[in-house]
Amino acid sequence: MVIRRTWLTWGCSKWWLVSKICPLIAGVFGIIANGFCICSLVQDWREYRPTQDLQDEVQGIKNPPWLIAITSICFGCGLISNLVLFLNLSGRISFFLAQATIIIGWSLSSLVFVVLIIVYALNNPRTQRPGGYVFTQGFYYAIIASGLYFFISVVMTFVFVGAYKKYYTKKFRIGKMERTLLLQQLGLMIYLLLGALLFSTIEGWQFLDAVFWADFTLLTIGLGGDLTPKTNLGRLLFIPYAVSGVTIVGLMVNSIGEVLKTAKKGIQEQALKRQIERIGVRILRDGVSASKKLQKTHPWRSQNEYEFNVMRKLQQTTARKCRWMALTFSVLATLILWLVSAVVFAVAERENEWTFLISVYFTSGALLTIGYGDFTPTTNSAKPIFVLWTLFAIPIITITIGNSADTIIKEFQGFVLLIGSLTVFPGQDGLKKVVKSWYLKLTRDRIPVGACVSTTNPDNGHQKSSTKGRMKKKEVDHIAERDVYFYFHIIPKELCKVLEEIKVFPQKQYGYDEWIYYLSLISMGKWAWLTPERNKPPDREGNIDGSREYAKPQETSWLGQASPLLSANEAEWILQGLTVVLRKGLEKMVSPYESSKFQISEIGGYSKNVTGPKENNAISH
Repeated sequence: MVIRRTWLTWGCSKWWLVSKICPLIAGVFGIIANGFCICSLVQDWREYRPTQDLQDEVQGIKNPPWLIAITSICFGCGLISNLVLFLNLSGRISFFLAQATIIIGWSLSSLVFVVLIIVYALNNPRTQRPGGYVFTQGFYYAIIASGLYFFISVVMTFVFVGAYKKYYTKKFRIGKMERTLLLQQLGLMIYLLLGALLFSTIEGWQFLDAVFWADFTLLTIGLGGDLTPKTNLGRLLFIPYAVSGVTIVGLMVNSIGEVLKTAKKGIQEQALKRQIERIGVRILRDGVSASKKLQKTHPWRSQNEYEFNVMRKLQQTTARKCRWMALTFSVLATLILWLVSAVVFAVAERENEWTFLISVYFTSGALLTIGYGDFTPTTNSAKPIFVLWTLFAIPIITITIGNSADTIIKEFQGFVLLIGSLTVFPGQDGLKKVVKSWYLKLTRDRIPVGACVSTTNPDNGHQKSSTKGRMKKKEVDHIAERDVYFYFHIIPKELCKVLEEIKVFPQKQYGYDEWIYYLSLISMGKWAWLTPERNKPPDREGNIDGSREYAKPQETSWLGQASPLLSANEAEWILQGLTVVLRKGLEKMVSPYESSKFQISEIGGYSKNVTGPKENNAISH
């Protein structure tokens, strides 16, 4: 969805998050809820236990037909709502029709499930006395499914409210990675249920026990216990089933990481724009006093270079804050899952005398996929909770580890290299250069915000060169003249360099001197695109707008919203600019008829102009 308003909370628009993340969350949770609803259908909701021993055989009590019918209706409503959401995400159903169907369908499923569970629980209360009735795993799967249906209906209600209040357009726009994640989640749930059906048939397990086994197998927890393949066929089929399942889980975790990386990038962009607005206010407020101070401390520093350095500093600090914010949220999510789940398992396994300490020990091993197997959920309530918990906990702990590694590496890599260069692993530059580089990092760019100074050298009055070391002396005249050498040697040479730099990972960030050099090649004054005057007929000689002059560049700042430093890829931005210059130069070398046929309209494209004199094609030299 496209955001029309910018209300920033923690550096990002809360409605931007609603429009991007909530439909994806609803799709993922909806798939899990439908899978759990299937689990509630395949097993009776209560069973007879002749004694209090959990290892004794139990006798299932058949569900009444009305219970099966109503549960099937709830599953059908949830399935239709999930399908409509997918169609809406692909743009095949209108927004209001889809939202009405989704919210009503999932809300109805949740409400009916809740009423059904309450009625059934009151009529069949649980008892621990020998010869009593107990609820099965199917009953608890129904409770979890109703809770998930209610949660996603609330989530989609927020999406509908945001669109109704016009915080974003009434159209979903999800990328390829989001679609991939939804398909992978659907594939994982189908694969888990089909594997449970296969191994329950081969090993003689109950279907929901097989679901429990398939869950801790595919997520590489490996609890073991009594649920291990004991037949030769089961052990043989286990190998391809586990390998394929672990691959699906790995791909899904990678997709979750990519989606969160995209969301983090959007948060960073919003936060950077907010910081730019604040810096602009401070420049207007403190510009005069800061200019005088800067002229005394940095007489060679120009306003243009200063703004460039401020923008780079803002990019670095914003990226650092976003990394720490992502790490903080992932760590908090992991702690909540760890501690809250420990309390839940302690309550669910109280029949087995689990204490809170034992639950903490068990959940720690499960989160880290160690799985000693000395403690395993055995009650009918703990197994469904474990399946739900692991489907969220394992991806979250994996993402937390990734965020921790990314943040720690970014923060401490330079410090570790410094310690190594000073002790056991000296670098190639030598100790003196290493110390000097770190001294410059700690002392540079301490310039007051809002400074504005002259770009000339006070001694000789000439402007300080910003392209030193990049532009050869013999190329200066060619660049100024825009001659054949410029278009057939300089521009192609730089295009080859930029094409190689586009492939670099992480993306290359150009220095101030490099930007000034490339902007001089593009001949843009600063960096607003030079586009031709449009919708004007050719003159008598066939030229568009007479001498083919381009619009004047817009005067802007490195800290402006149109700054090239805010582009998604700086190398790609420069490549497009050089391409425009090359095409513009080649157009000057064709005949008037050819130059009137094509008119550059935008970067990276052109539009045909069928009007113009009919003359023979000729190349003007």
